[in-house]
Amino acid sequence: MNLIRPWTRTLSSTASSAPLSRRLSCISTRSSPLSSAPLHLRRTLLPLIAHSYSTMSAHKLCMIPGPIEFHEDVLQAMATPATSHVAPNFIPALGESIELLRKILFTSGQPFIIAGSGTLGWDMTACNLIEAGEDVLVCNSGYFGDRFGECLETYGAKVTHLRVPIGESPQLAAVAAALKSKKFKAITITHVDTSTGVLADIKGIAEVVRKESPETLVVVDGVCSVGSEEIRMDAWGIDVVVTASQKALGAPPGLCVMGVSERAIGVFKARKTPVANYYANWNRWLPIMNAYEARKPSYFATPAVQNVYALHVSLKQIVAQGVEQRFALHKEASAKAKKFIHDLGLKLVPTGLDHAANGMSAVYYPEGVAATDLLPKLAAHGIVAAGGLHVEIAPKYFRIGHMGISVTEPERGHLDATLNALKASLAECGYKGALSSKTPFQAIMETTVPDIDHAPPTRPNHYQPGDPPLPIAHSSALPSVGSLPSLHLIDEEKHFSDELSLYLNEKWHLKDAGFNYNLVAVFGSQSTGKSTLLNQLFGTHFDVMAEVARMQTTKGIWISRGQGMKALVMDVEGTDGRERGEDQDFERKSALFSLATSEVLIVNMWEHQVGLYNGANMGLLKTVFEVNLQLFGKNRGKEKTLLLFVIRDHFGSTPLENLSSTLKADLERIWHELSKPEGLEDCQISEYFDLQFTGLPHKLLQPQDFEVGIEQLRRRFTDPSDKSYVFQPQYSKRVPVDGLEVYAGAIWEKIMTNKDLDLPTQQELLAQFRCDEIANGAFAVFKDAIKEFRHPIETGHLVPDLGPKMKQIREVAISTLLL
Repeated sequence: MNLIRPWTRTLSSTASSAPLSRRLSCISTRSSPLSSAPLHLRRTLLPLIAHSYSTMSAHKLCMIPGPIEFHEDVLQAMATPATSHVAPNFIPALGESIELLRKILFTSGQPFIIAGSGTLGWDMTACNLIEAGEDVLVCNSGYFGDRFGECLETYGAKVTHLRVPIGESPQLAAVAAALKSKKFKAITITHVDTSTGVLADIKGIAEVVRKESPETLVVVDGVCSVGSEEIRMDAWGIDVVVTASQKALGAPPGLCVMGVSERAIGVFKARKTPVANYYANWNRWLPIMNAYEARKPSYFATPAVQNVYALHVSLKQIVAQGVEQRFALHKEASAKAKKFIHDLGLKLVPTGLDHAANGMSAVYYPEGVAATDLLPKLAAHGIVAAGGLHVEIAPKYFRIGHMGISVTEPERGHLDATLNALKASLAECGYKGALSSKTPFQAIMETTVPDIDHAPPTRPNHYQPGDPPLPIAHSSALPSVGSLPSLHLIDEEKHFSDELSLYLNEKWHLKDAGFNYNLVAVFGSQSTGKSTLLNQLFGTHFDVMAEVARMQTTKGIWISRGQGMKALVMDVEGTDGRERGEDQDFERKSALFSLATSEVLIVNMWEHQVGLYNGANMGLLKTVFEVNLQLFGKNRGKEKTLLLFVIRDHFGSTPLENLSSTLKADLERIWHELSKPEGLEDCQISEYFDLQFTGLPHKLLQPQDFEVGIEQLRRRFTDPSDKSYVFQPQYSKRVPVDGLEVYAGAIWEKIMTNKDLDLPTQQELLAQFRCDEIANGAFAVFKDAIKEFRHPIETGHLVPDLGPKMKQIREVAISTLLL
């Protein structure tokens, strides 16, 4: 086997679709290792290799979310002759594997490597750490959350499921609320749900647990994430990670792999009742792991020797390459795959790229294509993909894995072969979206959100048809992952839509968000790229202006939900547009509306507008500030709005600090010139507004720098740990989502009737509306309950125990007011 392996690897690197004669020719050339072998050896080995490879030629790439393709050295390790589990050459293999796992999981805790699947890890967690009657919170993002819950209940745990809509990930606020409701012994999180491709924020959830319920154990199901997603057990406060050998760890199925913190081991040793399991009992396995790590033989149950050998080889490869490097390669491959999927017009199951796994992609079938159509055609192209697994949508989507050597050794071409096969198979299914004759450059340019800042310069002339595709892994535009519709909230005739609640509930799935959402709007001159900016930051699909005709696109105010975030985004008609001419009524009213309803107002402007009065909209801002004092005068220093100035086409010749200073000076000057209400003559702009400034390079002339700037700016809206994170509590308008339509509609009505816009009054109006709504509901409950007494009383009959019954009915009705 050692003699044959170098040449079989050479063969396997040749395209699998090539004829066998061509693949054999690659080992008979002068560059082949076999060319230097003696003639008699070549005559002996070549037939053997040919026979060996002819039996392998039918192998299809296993591009499912596990098991995955594994390295030839791993394959050879599985071919090790029969070996005793206490043999001198096996003991260090298992012992070092335990040590290597600490490096991969970033932990000083106790690893376990035991014959079994990842499901055994659930069993070991449930039976060793949870005692009957104890509460466990399961963050359920799909099929495997259900199954982990079932496992826990088998051992007597009282399980509470924190479920999320299909394609969503657990929200930190919901986790915090659940932890406050009762004492949980443990919380489980599926890091990557293999059924949906959803990635959970385990770092954020662990932080919430430490804050709200530090005694709760944090358990991560990392079966589909360890090796492809970042996990830092000790630094993040994770107590248990459960995984298996057959996914990104790059070995064949057959081994349950775990990492357990010292705290969890202490909880296990302090349990009050015996462990209700024989094979999974840590009392039996801890001595075994400790012995092998000390390079001593030990026995409880026979380990899977060849599987351990294979895992040992793969773990050494991972550590040698560098765990951080593997994380980066998986992210790069994921971006490439998802961009390709987006370009085909397909939709991912995860609703946002920020919670889409890097090791797999779950993709909805396009209309008219079913599993029975696509999967066999992929197999005919030599690619094995997986069907859907989530019980509610299983027939509607398929899954592709991109992890392990298929992405960490891109020269193998596994991912490219898979994506090309997907496109070809869809075309064979009759799907038109996969039939494009455009060059790669044209496809990239047309699927990226169009730039509207300037008439485009001539296209780059260095790219010619037939050249390799341009890199697409780092496109700044967010691909569509479940396109969310937009609502024309206020049309160009100034009519306020009556469908906002419908969109919030049914289109954007924010019905139960309560106060857990954010609202951001954009403000600026027409044709400065406001819609383009929103689309790239939030993954929205607002109309943008055609590059060849600089005409107004956004009319009125449009609103949508950002992809993968609970943020409502308003695209506001630009100021100073030629379509409205000197009629500034709407732009003033829309600016007031944006300011009154939004937590963050993005002020979008070109660099050359800085220092201008009208060009920078300083006159309009002055009007807004004057009305703002009527809005927030009573809330001086208590409630603020963030003004985020985004300076477009910033080349850097003038430092951002200088531009920021100029804008601050202009704002201070116009604030000083305001006609301030009585009692607020000495108020400062900083008591009502916070200011932030950022620059974006030119999109066409500095494309790479522009993409970096977009990514950095996006983090301000998506990453709470970012030092410039914008959605801070002091900016909240304190309006629940189910009252937003009433609240926003009343504000717009006030603006339209030229009444003073008193925001506290509008909040009181909303409170009155909600109280009336709840009171009417309570009365309906009371009215319905007393129907049975009406007829006897009206006919002159006595009703036994009427007093106690009425009292009980009244208490039930009143209790609905308190829910």
